[in-house]
Amino acid sequence: MKKEMRKAVYDSVLNIEACRFQGILQPFPPHFHEYYVIGLMEEGERRLICGNMETAARQGDILVFYPGDTHSCVQAGAEPLDYRALHIPAAEMERLAEERHISVLPAFSRTVVSDREQADCFRHLHQGIMDGRGAENREKLLRFLSALWAKYGGQSAVPVQEYRDEVEMVCAFLETHFAEHITLEGLCRYAGLSKSTLLRVFTKNKGITPYRYLETLRIGEAKKLLEQGVPPVEAAMRTGFSDQSHFSRYFHLLIGLSPGAYRDIFTGNHAEEKERLELDTKDEKCVMVIDSSLPLGIIANTAAILGITLGRERPEVVGADTTDQTGRRHSGIITFPVPILKGSPETIREIREKLYQPEFEGLTAVDFSDLAQGCKTYEEYAEKMLAASEENLRYFGIAICGGKKKVNRLAGSLPLLR
Repeated sequence: MKKEMRKAVYDSVLNIEACRFQGILQPFPPHFHEYYVIGLMEEGERRLICGNMETAARQGDILVFYPGDTHSCVQAGAEPLDYRALHIPAAEMERLAEERHISVLPAFSRTVVSDREQADCFRHLHQGIMDGRGAENREKLLRFLSALWAKYGGQSAVPVQEYRDEVEMVCAFLETHFAEHITLEGLCRYAGLSKSTLLRVFTKNKGITPYRYLETLRIGEAKKLLEQGVPPVEAAMRTGFSDQSHFSRYFHLLIGLSPGAYRDIFTGNHAEEKERLELDTKDEKCVMVIDSSLPLGIIANTAAILGITLGRERPEVVGADTTDQTGRRHSGIITFPVPILKGSPETIREIREKLYQPEFEGLTAVDFSDLAQGCKTYEEYAEKMLAASEENLRYFGIAICGGKKKVNRLAGSLPLLR
């Protein structure tokens, strides 16, 4: 397996960031950026979801994300990801368009573009920025964007969404009060919607839950502070993160770099992370809570699905590969025990509800329900889940990972499932 490498630079002349990730297996959960992202898949394949649409991103594909586009991706296949990207602020993109006498930025007709000629142009442009060849990069950037606009520019229809005004009210509130203590109940009162309705329509409109939206806003604001040289601990406190480890973990999950490494690219150091971000596990805990009344086969199936999905959400808790006495490789496993606890549908639902409370901020949770167990394909599951009401789900199990004290407050009194 290729060695993991993450590198980022900031071009102060172009006012854009460039990054290169190689040997990456990390998934990226639903999130958005305040800037344009243009990327190139050098190697590997990803299952990409953007705007509730799923597509494949393969070697040689160009990816285009607008500010505010909610997107996520997971590994597809065994080949690790090798990816280049440019992060272009909206104001800078407008200035570049004006230089080409484009008064209104056209909407790209697709998120994934397969074009070998443009991929080659982007690769040379990106490498020039990574190498610091500033003098020639602006003209290359203008030529690349002009060609992309000319070939793939167009207008895309914006569908009218249910409760759109209420959702935009909530977004505006979160954007103004992101550093404050915010509860789901408070958002529901502000929007005049029930909890289940707000969660459903917000996720359908934005492709992300209110909590994820808030966390993404906080990360965006933290980036601005880090760019000014603010220490990561202070950036976490000033953007509403009560848990420093959660801030570092979530920053790495969304941005692909640690907060300190990201800060370094604006303080004269090129940020490069050649090794995995290792998690100090002494204060971490993972548990599974499974309905003990289920048949043994479904209990085993539930535990397997929760474990695999948790490994995708928290790849840093999986240790390095090992070899036996004969030199044969054995894949790394989780670095600390995962007790399976005895629960009931009511217990699991109660835990699921508590996860929305701010005191349990930062925990990673994965659930498995009767709806999921009854589906034959993931497409069927995704379609049915969009139409489902959370109160009608029967949870078979839930896995929780994060700070030991928080996990114990949720599930510490439950007995082992034997």
